[in-house]
Amino acid sequence: IPYRDSQGEVVRWIGTCTDIDERKMALKALQDKQNQLDLAINAAQMGIWELDLETNQAYYSRAAEFTSNNERVIHSGDYSVLLKMVQRDDQALLSVEKCVASAVNDNFGCEFRAVMQNGELKWIQSHCHLVRNNESQVVRLVGVNIDITDRKHFEHELKHARDAAEEANRAKSAFLANMSHEIRTPLGAVGGFSEVLASDDLKAQEKKEAMVAMRRNGDQLAHLINDILDLAKVEAG
Repeated sequence: IPYRDSQGEVVRWIGTCTDIDERKMALKALQDKQNQLDLAINAAQMGIWELDLETNQAYYSRAAEFTSNNERVIHSGDYSVLLKMVQRDDQALLSVEKCVASAVNDNFGCEFRAVMQNGELKWIQSHCHLVRNNESQVVRLVGVNIDITDRKHFEHELKHARDAAEEANRAKSAFLANMSHEIRTPLGAVGGFSEVLASDDLKAQEKKEAMVAMRRNGDQLAHLINDILDLAKVEAG
């Protein structure tokens, strides 16, 4: 502050000095924590968001807006606008009424599909916490969105592989059941003709016919056994 004499001339200055070293260190520590949080959020492919139920205004990081850009800039807008980015069939999952009614211990989570700005469809997992006022009324929702598209693709491929394996097992079971029946038929014929050939009363022509039938059924039996062996080789790789 300038101190003036009787003629209005500034003859000296009066001021104070304040040590703000601790405040600067606290601000730096806070900034470091914020940077660490940003790195963790980006590494986890998460976006943070908040919904004020009194104004219906949503505050969200760019990543929470279902885009691939993980900027730390916070945006705001009407919640209904953000909701339009969710695939129509899944929009009911994210209604405020649904979140509040389905929350357990004031926590709610769901998975939904969202359309990116480039038209790409992504799976998003959302977790939110209900914030209440002193009258226990829900006034805010605070949460995170996580991109789980890769996991969903893996689950789809895993289900496809499991379904294919189950279908292969059913086909194998049907094949073995059929083989069991097919083997019994020629095997029974070979046994029956063997008993016929053991008879002393059999004529030469009848013996010849019995031997031909045995050979035919024996060949059929050998063919069936080869099929089973081939199947075993395929399963063994």
